[in-house]
Amino acid sequence: MNGLSITFSPQNSTVYVTYKVFGGSNTSNINVAEGYFRLLKDGVPVLNSYVKTGPLPLDIDFHVTLPSFPVSVTPGTQTTIKVQWWRNNSGTIINNASSDTYHNRYLTIID
Repeated sequence: MNGLSITFSPQNSTVYVTYKVFGGSNTSNINVAEGYFRLLKDGVPVLNSYVKTGPLPLDIDFHVTLPSFPVSVTPGTQTTIKVQWWRNNSGTIINNASSDTYHNRYLTIID
């Protein structure tokens, strides 16, 4: 399971989390790629997202965005916000390929 995270000590009781994951998937004529995404606070799931591509005989682009989602935190207490993703079925979700700037991911937290 891939992911990215930020650990910080918040100053406010609510922070706003934005994440964006985009890239491509590779499916065949009979396969469908399903991508699952989740937001965690200190290892506990807060929200789940899902993307499904295919079946098509070519590569398909995907975008998953969560804009300014409020998350309750304790001011002054170290907190870790993490986004994880994984693939289901036989298609391939491609992300963060070093050779292609179109595949990327972002995590932003506003305190």
